Amino acid sequence: MSFEDVKELKYRFAEATRAPGGLSAETIGTELEKIRREKGEFRPQDVVDAAKSDSHPLHRAFEWNDDIAAEKYRLEQARAIIRSVVLVDVKTPEAKGVRAFVSIDVGKKYPVYTGIINAMQVKETREQVVEKAYRELHAFTLKYHVLLDFADLFDTVRKARDILKDWIDKHPK
Repeated sequence: MSFEDVKELKYRFAEATRAPGGLSAETIGTELEKIRREKGEFRPQDVVDAAKSDSHPLHRAFEWNDDIAAEKYRLEQARAIIRSVVLVDVKTPEAKGVRAFVSIDVGKKYPVYTGIINAMQVKETREQVVEKAYRELHAFTLKYHVLLDFADLFDTVRKARDILKDWIDKHPK
């Protein structure tokens, strides 16, 4: 598919995305497009500025109580700190490394983090890590599949995704 072939588009939420403020994807997409048309291109700050008005459709997608918003921001900072650390083999320090801590579901109301080594040593959490890798590869291909310049890359990514899918299928829960 290329954008030139598309006759009609509609907005929907990306996989694993919740509706902020109970808004529909169509409402959010339409309002973001209005901001884009007004600004030409936009930053997250432009969205916040537009949504400050109580009457703006995106207003309820934000937390406007500063105490609560500050705590939520600190939680996002903590998540960024957790994601920022990778493990690298000391024999090949130039290697990219692998994320040191991963989010897993242990049946609580919310995901928790554990070390990647610990996660890969336990069957249930190893399956979660592999399934998440599969979902991320799948999301990547969905996000960028219209970029024909990357056709060869997508063949490789699809092969990797298929290998992960085969592994998941062979290791049922």
